[in-house]
Amino acid sequence: MTKQKTSSILVITACVLLLLFCSACGSAPKESAVPDTSPAVSSSATEESRGAYDLDLTVLDSNMIYANIYSMMEHPDKYVGKHIRIRGNFATATVWSTVYFACVIPDATACCSQGLEFILAKERAYPAEYPKEGTEITVSGIFETYWEGEQLYCRLKEAEMQE
Repeated sequence: MTKQKTSSILVITACVLLLLFCSACGSAPKESAVPDTSPAVSSSATEESRGAYDLDLTVLDSNMIYANIYSMMEHPDKYVGKHIRIRGNFATATVWSTVYFACVIPDATACCSQGLEFILAKERAYPAEYPKEGTEITVSGIFETYWEGEQLYCRLKEAEMQE
């Protein structure tokens, strides 16, 4: 393998891992001078009881998915508590002895994949009861943030996953 190919593979791998596992929301939520362009998210109890999602990314094109995931990472406080649905590829990462699960949404050029960590509502045995890496899945859950050390992360809790 050439040096250039090896270097490209390392850069792509590093980017994917950064987006997938960090899904970092930044060091802390901050106010922005940028106008709010995030989608309107519903908090209606009536919609929720009918099974509607506050934000369903499965119906958006790849550009809008990217923009929405980016918005979630930059302004997580606007999404906390919202019922969100996404479709992408199943991925895992093991950091020390902790296994993290994510739904990664690839983009057309495979350079800017976006992902969102999730915690299933009903515990499953890993790896026996999980799909193979790369399997297309749909995940829905409640958006939340959490701290690990001094880093703020985002994920879907109480999630349901369908293959």
